[in-house]
Amino acid sequence: MTLQNASLEEIFPVTFVVNLPSREDRWEAFCERMRDRWPFGRIVRFPAVNGQLAPPPSWWTAGEGAWGCYRSHVQILETCLTSGVERVLIMEDDAFLVEEFEASCHSFFHHLPEQWKMIYLGGQHLQQHLRLPRKINEWVYQPFNVNRTHCYAVQGRETIRSLYQHLNEARDWKEGHHIDHHYGEWHKRNSSGMFVPRKWLVGQIEGLSSITRKKEERNLWWGAEELTCGEISLPMVAVLGLYRGGTSCVTGVLQHLGVELGSHLKPANVNNPTGFFEDDLLGDVCRNIFKEPWLSRDIGSEESVPLLRWWANKRCREAPESSSCLGGKHPILSMLVPELVQAWDNPKFIVVDRPIEESKRSLQNAYWGWPIEAIDYVLPRMLSQRDQALQELNTSRLRVDFTELLREPETVIREIVKFLKLNPSSEQQQEAISFVKKTE
Repeated sequence: MTLQNASLEEIFPVTFVVNLPSREDRWEAFCERMRDRWPFGRIVRFPAVNGQLAPPPSWWTAGEGAWGCYRSHVQILETCLTSGVERVLIMEDDAFLVEEFEASCHSFFHHLPEQWKMIYLGGQHLQQHLRLPRKINEWVYQPFNVNRTHCYAVQGRETIRSLYQHLNEARDWKEGHHIDHHYGEWHKRNSSGMFVPRKWLVGQIEGLSSITRKKEERNLWWGAEELTCGEISLPMVAVLGLYRGGTSCVTGVLQHLGVELGSHLKPANVNNPTGFFEDDLLGDVCRNIFKEPWLSRDIGSEESVPLLRWWANKRCREAPESSSCLGGKHPILSMLVPELVQAWDNPKFIVVDRPIEESKRSLQNAYWGWPIEAIDYVLPRMLSQRDQALQELNTSRLRVDFTELLREPETVIREIVKFLKLNPSSEQQQEAISFVKKTE
């Protein structure tokens, strides 16, 4: 049997659905949701472990409900191993099917690689700032870390055995982790056989969770296609400069002029008392692409572009309706000009110039613990790579001399306003000028 010629019933002859024996109401509701819509084989009600009646050991820190969930899924894997089941679909009783579920399943399985190990028809993509799902074809993506356990499938005795052993390594469990987090650690080490549809086909209904004992909202999380192909709804501007190169001051000016920078900015500290104006998540993305202090590249352009676009799309969606421009700043962006042009739909660039020796002294005085050899290597490399890319790509850019900004803030701020076509109030402009004077 191949996926291309198999029926959905042949692909999954049996589906185990986790349900507490005491929750007949949830079981009946699940069966009603599946009625006349279920395309796979036989549904088997799998009695969930009640973590209150069968309490967890002392090393378990995630609560009785999570323990019951963990033990239930482990027992399903045990059942598969001991009874010779080599392909299984596992669901929970709060799952619901999207419209056109059967047709979407046909398309997904027709395009799914034959040698898949684990698939999720429903879930939540985690650690998106580290890796985004990778497109395999129009219907199939390869994820990095998937959360939730309301609808997933496993294929192959070796895969089932590997998951079973992984889940039973008690020493590897982190405090507060649920089974889906632990599955996620397995995903990151076994991504070659992991696949998901471009859009989730199964969500979770609203109601009181048997695990958390909290009211949960109806959820159908963002799918792989939405995460990697999101719209950039605001004009973008990137501030480019060296470490300790004056970019914090320039980006602070942008914020005072009304440019949206995000709601989670790196806090000020003794080395930068007026603030960094650097989005924490963008910083994570940048440092994930280039590892500090030597700026060795860890992620290529093919994956970097979707990550940068994901950040911009996320911040555009979260920005206040009044926002007219979204800005991003991190020194590593100077190494990513070609990627930014692609990811941010031809953004504008504000290029901050400061003598490299001043940046070097400032970085050494900041006591970041960077080797002097790394500083001597990285700063000229950043400068060269930034300016070469800007020249080759002929981008829309404004050069800001940091020394001139400190000396004549009114003049430089007028140039920034004109370049970005901003419309700040007189109060905002005065606040921007005052901010620069505080930075001196």
